[in-house]
Amino acid sequence: NLLRSSDGTKAGIYLNPTSGTLAITVKNCALYACTHGIYEVGGTVTYDLDYNGFYGNTWDYTNIDPGDQGANDVTADPLYTDQANDDYTLQGESPYIDAGVAVAGINDDYLGDAPDIGRYETA
Repeated sequence: NLLRSSDGTKAGIYLNPTSGTLAITVKNCALYACTHGIYEVGGTVTYDLDYNGFYGNTWDYTNIDPGDQGANDVTADPLYTDQANDDYTLQGESPYIDAGVAVAGINDDYLGDAPDIGRYETA
């Protein structure tokens, strides 16, 4: 997935549970040009966050304990082909290529050594 703010003023993922506990898993997502990549406002949230790409955000994680932030996240320029014209395919040198993780039943058909981070899988 690719989550971006078209005007740079929105959160990629905004969490504000009002009751109970929210369990969220975010893997292999590209969060690009957002005010907040992943933003927790409050409530009770349990996380499984890792193997995501963050670039061009004001803050990547907001109100999320460092221990819950992904150890395998990538924060380098993703090298999109032409983001100015909404082409978010990856150039051959992109650090997002093969930087994701397999999620059974979701991305079993990946190409290369591992899934890519973001919307597009690169051969």
